[in-house]
Amino acid sequence: MSDKMALCGWRSDPVAVKAVLDTLPRPRLKAFRQGGWDGKTNVCLWDAAIKATGANLPAHNQNRGTCVSHGWSAGCDYLSCVEIAQLGMSLEYDPISHACVYGMAKEIGNDLSSEDGAVGAWAAKAVSTCGVVRNSDVEDTDTDDALAVKWGAHGVPADVKALAKPHLVKTVSLVTSFQAAADALANGYPVAVCSNQGFSDTRDSQGFCFPHGVWNHCMLFIGVVNISGRRGLVCLQSWGQNTPGGPVVLGTAPDNSFGVDAHTADQMLSQQDSFALSAFDGFPSRKLNWLI
Repeated sequence: MSDKMALCGWRSDPVAVKAVLDTLPRPRLKAFRQGGWDGKTNVCLWDAAIKATGANLPAHNQNRGTCVSHGWSAGCDYLSCVEIAQLGMSLEYDPISHACVYGMAKEIGNDLSSEDGAVGAWAAKAVSTCGVVRNSDVEDTDTDDALAVKWGAHGVPADVKALAKPHLVKTVSLVTSFQAAADALANGYPVAVCSNQGFSDTRDSQGFCFPHGVWNHCMLFIGVVNISGRRGLVCLQSWGQNTPGGPVVLGTAPDNSFGVDAHTADQMLSQQDSFALSAFDGFPSRKLNWLI
């Protein structure tokens, strides 16, 4: 994956993150009184995606440094699948436009320009206050960045903003540890993760990649697993199908994902620009059946 490093577009900016946190109603994920991860059960949000759509969701494939928008729009996609498959909500799955997320995030950061990149917290603010639209609403695609680059430089059109406004992620909250992320995932909440941690380009026999190098990158945690005592999070990439190579986690995870050991996930999340997404205000604790 070394040739993909130029596609990393996360900006580390603690001041910008704090400015957003100060405006959020629930800026930090609080401990779950009940319903957190039990440390044993494999929680796989892709199971919900398979149940909702019939297959793993297709991989995003960046061609610019727009990773923040890909990570966050994919987070909305997985959240939608959980609502359909696990909560029985009467919704129709339709992929979310990353271009809209990107343009509104850069507007929030006062950073409309041709320069690639964004702060994760800007996207958190965008999806929770401005809303989202579907690819089909704006002729966007998960494998092209032309529209994202256009809106990242010039802003999102007013008619698109009006279309997005009713479709909010009701709560976004900062996640700073492996355990907090595991608890969020156990309740059906994907975690958009921004960090400078790079990884090897091949998965090991259990589907994990080893920490290697530096990526200023946004990805998405879509599962928490315990495989023969090895605890970790499953991380979704936005660099196309079959990236990285090698066996996938549990033999069922998307082929653009890989396992991240718990201690490495702690390091990534400690950089404090990663957020759990929930469609329900306040992250209500729920007992979900992951044996599907």
